[in-house]
Amino acid sequence: MRGNVEVRRLVGFETANDGTAVKLFAEDVAGREMAINMKIETLTALLVTLPKMASKVIKRWQGDPRTRIAYPLTDFRMELSQDGRRILTFGTQEGFTISFSLGEQLSEKMGHAHLKSDG
Repeated sequence: MRGNVEVRRLVGFETANDGTAVKLFAEDVAGREMAINMKIETLTALLVTLPKMASKVIKRWQGDPRTRIAYPLTDFRMELSQDGRRILTFGTQEGFTISFSLGEQLSEKMGHAHLKSDG
């Protein structure tokens, strides 16, 4: 049997001292606070699931399969890792950042795509 909790808001989080887990604090619609404990593997699985989940819900909400969530990009950084791969990090004004690793070929392709764009 599955329980159902309707979360009103996220309150905060804390990480385990050894970095192996995270605890999310939330409040339900009745005002009760709760904690959700996750090991790093579960948190990682959630992180890679959230974009697809958000994409599906926004398309249904708007009734348009072309709709997508677009966040204003305010910062980016390109770094070179020890193994020669590039690490491209994007950031928003709200403090959200995401990093991608890419090889030289994809990095070059991205640069050419930018130069060919109309804007």
